[in-house]
Amino acid sequence: MNKNRSAAERLRVVVVGAGFGGLSLAKGLARTDFAVTLIDRHNYHLFQPLLYQVATAGLSPADIASPVRSILRDQKNATVILSEVSGVDLTAREVIAEGQRIAFDTLVIATGAQHAYFGHDDWASFAPIFWLPPTSPLASPSNQINSSVGGSRV
Repeated sequence: MNKNRSAAERLRVVVVGAGFGGLSLAKGLARTDFAVTLIDRHNYHLFQPLLYQVATAGLSPADIASPVRSILRDQKNATVILSEVSGVDLTAREVIAEGQRIAFDTLVIATGAQHAYFGHDDWASFAPIFWLPPTSPLASPSNQINSSVGGSRV
C-alpha cells in the first residue's frame, strides 16, 4: 500500500470489540495504510484467562485489566472510541454508536462469545457467570467467601 496517503484517502477499518480478536486485529494493522477505529463499551481490556488468580487473591484486578487506549497509544493509525454500538447501517456503511455514526470501508465485529450449554440451557443456573468491573471490591470472590465465613477481607 502507499504509505503516503492522506488520512482522508485511507481505507477505514472499524473494529467493534476490544477483546482478544479485536485488539489482535487492530495491532496487526499497525504498520499499514488503513485508518483503524476500535469501538468498545469498556475502556479496558480484561485478560480473562487470569481471572481465577484475582478470585484467589493471587493477582490484583489491575494486573489483568489494561486501558485500551494505552495498549494502542503508539499506533499512529488507530483511534479508540468508548461507546456502545446499537446498530449498523449497511447501506450507508456506518456503525451507529450512542448517536454517533462512524463510517467504514471494512467492518469487523469482534464482540466475543457466549457460553454454550449444548442444548441444555438449564445448566446455566449451575454455572453462574457474573461480571463486575475489575476495580470493584466485590470483584474477588475470595472476599465474598472470607466475609461469609467470618474471615477478614483480602
